Amino acid sequence: MYRELSKEELLEKFDEYITSEDIKKRAESTKILGYLGINDIKSRMDNILSLTFENDISIRLNLITAFSNILNKFPEVFSELIGCIYYNTEFSNNILSEHAKNEIKALGPEVIERHVEHFRNGIYSKNTEERLKSVILLSLISRFSPEYLDKALSEIVMASTYDSSALIQLLALGTLDDFSEINRNFLRYSYLVFNKKMDITPLNKSKTGAEITKSLIRLTVSDEIDENTINKLLKYLSIENDFCTLLAAISLQNNILKVEKNFEDYPLIFQDQLSKFYKKHPNNVQQLISYSLILDITHSLNLEIKNVDFEKIFYYLKKNISGKDHISKAFSLIILYLLHKMEKLNLDEEIDEIFDNYPFENILKEHPLCYYFGMPLLAEKYNTLPEVDKSPYLIRPLELKMQYMAPTERHHYIKSAEKNIKSDYWLERYNGAKKIGSALYFDESKEFMNFELVKSILHDEIYLVRNIGIWILRILVKYNIKLPERIILEVIHDLNSPYWELRFEYYLLLNELLEKRPELLTEFNTASKIKSILGSHYVNENYPPFKIAIKSILDKILKNLENTPKKFQDELSGELYSEQLFENPVTSAAFLEKLKINLDSYILKNDEKNILKVLTFLKSHESKVDCSYLLEELVKLKNNYPDANYFLNNIKNRYNLIPKPLEIRILNSLNNPIPEYKKDGLEEIITYLNEGFKINNGIGLKIKEILVMYRDEKLTDLCINILNLQKDIESKRLIFEKREFDTHLNDLKEIKEKSDENIKKMTTEELYVKLSSQLHKTSEYDYKSINFNDILYFLSDYSKRPSVILTTMILKILKNVITDPNSNILNSPDIDNPKVLENLYYLIYSTDYEILSKNAIILTIEIVKNKPEWLLRNITNVSENKSKNWPLFLNSLLDYPDDKVLGETINAFNYYAKNSNSFDLSAEFLEKLVNRLDTSNWENFKKIVKVLGNYEMDEKMLNRFSKLLLEKIENSNDDSKLILLRFFKIQDISRLNSNLVAQLLNLKNSKNYDIKRDIEEIESMKIKLRG
Repeated sequence: MYRELSKEELLEKFDEYITSEDIKKRAESTKILGYLGINDIKSRMDNILSLTFENDISIRLNLITAFSNILNKFPEVFSELIGCIYYNTEFSNNILSEHAKNEIKALGPEVIERHVEHFRNGIYSKNTEERLKSVILLSLISRFSPEYLDKALSEIVMASTYDSSALIQLLALGTLDDFSEINRNFLRYSYLVFNKKMDITPLNKSKTGAEITKSLIRLTVSDEIDENTINKLLKYLSIENDFCTLLAAISLQNNILKVEKNFEDYPLIFQDQLSKFYKKHPNNVQQLISYSLILDITHSLNLEIKNVDFEKIFYYLKKNISGKDHISKAFSLIILYLLHKMEKLNLDEEIDEIFDNYPFENILKEHPLCYYFGMPLLAEKYNTLPEVDKSPYLIRPLELKMQYMAPTERHHYIKSAEKNIKSDYWLERYNGAKKIGSALYFDESKEFMNFELVKSILHDEIYLVRNIGIWILRILVKYNIKLPERIILEVIHDLNSPYWELRFEYYLLLNELLEKRPELLTEFNTASKIKSILGSHYVNENYPPFKIAIKSILDKILKNLENTPKKFQDELSGELYSEQLFENPVTSAAFLEKLKINLDSYILKNDEKNILKVLTFLKSHESKVDCSYLLEELVKLKNNYPDANYFLNNIKNRYNLIPKPLEIRILNSLNNPIPEYKKDGLEEIITYLNEGFKINNGIGLKIKEILVMYRDEKLTDLCINILNLQKDIESKRLIFEKREFDTHLNDLKEIKEKSDENIKKMTTEELYVKLSSQLHKTSEYDYKSINFNDILYFLSDYSKRPSVILTTMILKILKNVITDPNSNILNSPDIDNPKVLENLYYLIYSTDYEILSKNAIILTIEIVKNKPEWLLRNITNVSENKSKNWPLFLNSLLDYPDDKVLGETINAFNYYAKNSNSFDLSAEFLEKLVNRLDTSNWENFKKIVKVLGNYEMDEKMLNRFSKLLLEKIENSNDDSKLILLRFFKIQDISRLNSNLVAQLLNLKNSKNYDIKRDIEEIESMKIKLRG
């Protein structure tokens, strides 16, 4: 019936029925819902969600079915719809629950995967509520479909360890331990409040338990709490309901600045309510977490704790420490740290006694949560940083096993671990890395050590796996295994990691490395770079163990650079705006970063007093401080603060493009794989463009890549807003195509996957939909659903699909498929079609689209690298009239530092040198070849010399490159000298100037017989040529 209606008729009926007071019509609206298009659904989402509050079970059953159908039809993220279905599996009556479970089973795997990926990215949002919604929905999915959660598990672990919101941290912990210790109502009420958008009764008007709970949940992330609400929250600390007490504690801690102000006005109320709270005992996880929050608040208020039974409290803490639950242990360690910080209590002896029977360092090893939550106590009270063997990654039982392992058994164990590390499943890589690290620690010989394997762990896409890689480096340092220089340089670069755990492990590694190898500090550039980065980190890191680790490293460096640690410490402990901070090279970068962070914080709080303080400081030190780094903050302040407008205009007069330090920050955001970071970078760019600044080509190209790569509404809007301000053809074309694709998709009532046999017959729009699901994969491709050889077919003739976006997608996907070990695309006859190479050449050099050029050259490199002789075979099949273009193409391949690509490129050049009538090498190309001598393998080294020797040079070019090669000879070993001398055997050295000839013949004094013989042979040839 509804299928036959026009779009207009459907919408008219739906809008009438969904708002009708007639329950039958509202029920009927759920049937029409399945016939609407994407845009129609999105624009009516609030009305659609209102149906989820219906008491009529038939409406809710129909709604779940409609939601499931919509999710299966459209390649979009509908978080509200999937959240509703999963919520009903867990928190509804049996009929709804079973129906929801059946509908989830009917969802395509790609539907759930798409939403999990979206929620995973949401955990990185700066917006607390967005992070909260993402964790809630991942948690709901985990209850019924835990198999889909593995790709978001590392982000959930991250949130459980150090999210700034205690509610998010609790939900993440509950997700990880299946809510065995955390109250499941946290998940239920958080969903109702934040995802279902229910009307919430204010706390002072709430009467029922449900109303109070929802109000308290809402307040946990609210920053609009007044003094009456704070006083009301204080009363909930002493009630018997541990769940409500914890919510109140979270809300108070979340608004600590307002709490401090309230304390000044109502000290007796605070003292009274907190005293009542401390009569409770931390005998379950909820109470433990409440204790940690309230102690933190008490410490912030510098409030004296009176009439507290610490004997009873320590009894429970000791019980938790000796128990098996790692969450209880972790929060007990936080409480002990806070009690240590409250020096007036003088409880250090009692803290020591807890660890008499349960050694502290053994507790740290038990679980990563205990390790990180216990670190402040270890670093501050015991003035110790964790040794490498105190890590929770170390597999203790392996020590005894390895003592009795036969060589073959040990070999099998290592190979099994290496196989784990190559797995597509990240938890296997995680466990494989732990096995490798533990085996390295306990094995005396370390003979199986493989730096390439360690490198793959350090570059893993999952940060938890990378963290084990850093720990493995610490093991190697402990046993005096020298780390390659490239790894040390990577370590220095990665000190700026956004991941908390990684930075800490890097600090520990660097501290231990410099302790073992102080000679590294004699390299001035290395020491200066570490000093600059860590000087910034010392100022900006707030976590005490980080500061202690950084201070230890800087002490070593500054002693070496003749700058005493005491002077450094004095500089950092002074006023924030001390002249010493920005005049000292160690702290100048740190000073600007700290200033930017503080000013941004003041703007968010509308803290006029401190904003004026910063602007006054900048005005008085205008000649010494480069304000361009504060450009974003100055833009926000320009309308209300004349000084901010003054600085902004000065920056505009100095810069046409966005200032370089900000460009670097922006590119780091745009290059980050997490979409939330990309959005931050794009929003910052728009701020600067609106002020008249311009972007460089590198940033422009990156924005175009994001527009192509992502089907995210906000990302798309941000990219289009930026590209609309650009004037190039490429930007206009990409915007046009993106809008065409989106219009087509949004108008569809259904998008179905096409079978592989029809892929060549698909429309451009259908192929776009199909390929979108494969765009971000690097493995685990659906080879049954998608025939990648057919996609390759499109590349053999660009005119079949003259779409810049679709062609870019094809280039990117083929590049990733080629490197996938499960792919057989390189064995396809289509890849040997000469038109593939011709079209790649066309895309690189003959279009107006840089995005095509860049991705075409990258794909070419991957094919050349992975399919021997493909380049040579296809070049030989190129028609003579096109052959004159190929030297330029081959020249560009030399820019890629890969020995396989270099070898294949040289072979192709050799072919052309012999077979082309119009072949000419540029000086630029020859110089590239000479430079590649320093980094090429032995086989390519010989090939390069042969190409140089065989090429007919004029006298000027011969003298130029002979000089370069003689410089190489002077700095080479004897074997390399003999190969390089072949150039002079082949070329006519009688055309060389006398100084170069003398330099060459001087090699007769070599002690190497073969070199002396070759020089004599070259000299005799010179005499013959003269004669």
